Amino acid sequence: MVSWSCLLFAQKATFKKDTVYKDGKPYALFKAKGSAIMGQDYSLQTLSGKEVAYFKLEGEGGKGQYIVVFRESGKKGYMPIYENRKSISKEVVANDMVGAEGINPEGERLFLQLYEKDLMQKGSNPIINIFGSDSNNGGDLNPVERERRGEVKVFGNTIQQNFTDIGAYEKDRDTERGGYIFVIKLPSGGKVVEAIWIDKSQTCQLVTFKDNKKHAVYLDKTTFDSDVAQQIAAFLVDRNYL
Repeated sequence: MVSWSCLLFAQKATFKKDTVYKDGKPYALFKAKGSAIMGQDYSLQTLSGKEVAYFKLEGEGGKGQYIVVFRESGKKGYMPIYENRKSISKEVVANDMVGAEGINPEGERLFLQLYEKDLMQKGSNPIINIFGSDSNNGGDLNPVERERRGEVKVFGNTIQQNFTDIGAYEKDRDTERGGYIFVIKLPSGGKVVEAIWIDKSQTCQLVTFKDNKKHAVYLDKTTFDSDVAQQIAAFLVDRNYL
């Protein structure tokens, strides 16, 4: 069974000039190492400069991952290469990974649950049965062809980009965890993603069926169900899942 790293209370995460801010206050240091041309590693530190985790870039040409090494425990996690310091900072705050004196063990545990899989490991794994479903219903997972530069919008349960229907979402109550399960499907019927959003949380955890990867989405707005669905959909569009 997989546990999810959603906080029950929203915390605003921002990043500026090597510093991660939580609710407007300095929270941690996050410094780049190496050449921007060749690819940079990242060092996550307490405000006093103690390194708690190192993000080592593996791969090149837009393909690869960050190997996240926690200094105290030696444990490793793996993040997609498309993540940057701004997006990673949101995950750091969402899981409350850094304390005043070092790593927060509970934050490390939650992070590793989400990013435990080595993305460069050869071979395929079956779809993880997280929400009670273990298939994409046999549908085509190729996104709808259209102009992809327009804003992603939600009308009712329909997801559109440039006035083209690119998918639809369904929502069910998760009474056990006090949240909602969102499912997004393509017009072909192929299930693209299942996501869990806990009430009042500013993060949403999801699994994409195309590659069986887990992701975290930071939510700026959660007033309506369509707000959550739109941000999940935009995340998927940016990464060519939808």
